[in-house]
Amino acid sequence: MLLEGEIEELGAALKGAKAGPRSAGSAVRSVSTSPPVPMRRGDRRRDESDARAAERFAASAMELDADGRVSEVVAAMADAVDFLTPVEAAAAYVVLDAGRRGQLADSLGQMYARERQGRTVIRMALELQDRGMSEDATAILRWAAAADSSR
Repeated sequence: MLLEGEIEELGAALKGAKAGPRSAGSAVRSVSTSPPVPMRRGDRRRDESDARAAERFAASAMELDADGRVSEVVAAMADAVDFLTPVEAAAAYVVLDAGRRGQLADSLGQMYARERQGRTVIRMALELQDRGMSEDATAILRWAAAADSSR
């Protein structure tokens, strides 16, 4: 699990990274227990180790939330949505929702829908639907549509 210092180190590494997914990915890999790796183009396989990393990230977010450190959770999630793949985002969403942290799950979903491009958000929604979370998948799509119309 990510500890407070690791989340702060990740945030600092991401802020210091040059623009682009490769530099952000290298910044993330520099943290010993980093959240999921950046999406690889054309790789549609469900990489279970990436999903497990997303699940660990979500579990760490729940721990911070339980400690009342909500602003740190929100900051970590805001950084994470830049590099979570749709599978990873869905895995983190599921863990947050199952951990009785529906508000955090919704925040992650809203951030992902607002910050990511259409097809990526659609893939996340499909992942949620495949996991039996059709209502949540619909909510993700609605948030993306609302974000798109406000741009």
